[in-house]
Amino acid sequence: MKGSVLLSGEDLKLARGELSAVLKSLGEEMEPEEEDGRLVIFEREVPKGTMKRMGMGHFSSLEIGVSGRSLKDITGLVESILDTAEKDERVSVKVISPGQEGHLRRKELFELFCHLALRRGLTLKHRDPDRRFYLFVGTSIHAGRILEEADRGSVRSRRGSRLPFSRPIIMDPRLARVLINLSTLPPGSLILDPFMGAASLALEATHLGHHVIGVERDPDILAGALTNISAQGMSHMIETHRGDSRKLGGEKWWRELDHVDGIVTDPPFGKSAPLMGEEPSTLLRDVIRVAADKLPHGGPLVLDTDRKENLQFLEGFDLTAEYDFRVHKSLTRTIGVLRKIT
Repeated sequence: MKGSVLLSGEDLKLARGELSAVLKSLGEEMEPEEEDGRLVIFEREVPKGTMKRMGMGHFSSLEIGVSGRSLKDITGLVESILDTAEKDERVSVKVISPGQEGHLRRKELFELFCHLALRRGLTLKHRDPDRRFYLFVGTSIHAGRILEEADRGSVRSRRGSRLPFSRPIIMDPRLARVLINLSTLPPGSLILDPFMGAASLALEATHLGHHVIGVERDPDILAGALTNISAQGMSHMIETHRGDSRKLGGEKWWRELDHVDGIVTDPPFGKSAPLMGEEPSTLLRDVIRVAADKLPHGGPLVLDTDRKENLQFLEGFDLTAEYDFRVHKSLTRTIGVLRKIT
């Protein structure tokens, strides 16, 4: 039976890139068989745990059937998914529809499912059902059984406003999760964040099963980061150091460090950012030049920037992917995924 994944809709290119990276981090090389808007369809089920890692996904599922858009076709499709339910099971449905007219509207599709389920004697239970199905309105109508949903509530609980220590420019945990996933590093990897800040990115990495070394120059920000790390119970997963990441070579702990598996970071930029007296692009190049010493050949570097050209001049790295995304109406950033080539 085919597998499918429903992605978030705000940036499909980025969401598809993240999904591909998550599958690689789990040891799967899976190419989509079909894409219908936000729904990505594979020839088999995606691995368990995929959605628990995603920042820009909703659920993974088994695709049971596809139909045309007529009411007769859709009724037959709903009957086919209900055929897979046992008599004593409690069922529910999630309808994803862009809001077309008539029988394709979310409300009408939901009511059709409920009517047909009750006619069969099935019990409807929309919270914690035994089986949760989906109906997706795209070019065609897709239907299936939801297997695993993204842990969006847990991720939201780590937003800056909910942490003990926050700053105006703290990274959103969903975006932090996307950056980490784009590295394709498997769980258990060691990640370096040379611009740790309030530790939002480092914390998200630990929730994905990684270990982190974080470096922060400002003592007040470092103290706040340590408060956040302790509040999340992740002190055993994150090793922190106060210092200037441009001068890591002079630090004993750095000289004794064998390697890191990847570098994932949110460099400072903008008027309110602490730039250590340098232009953002110069600071970034200086730090990455030093940090790359501990990165193996082919190791990933993932970062975001407000200037695309910053990704073109990082010596010793090859840019393999870039994604533009809108933070808000007046701010667009670019995420770069690079690999060490020297």
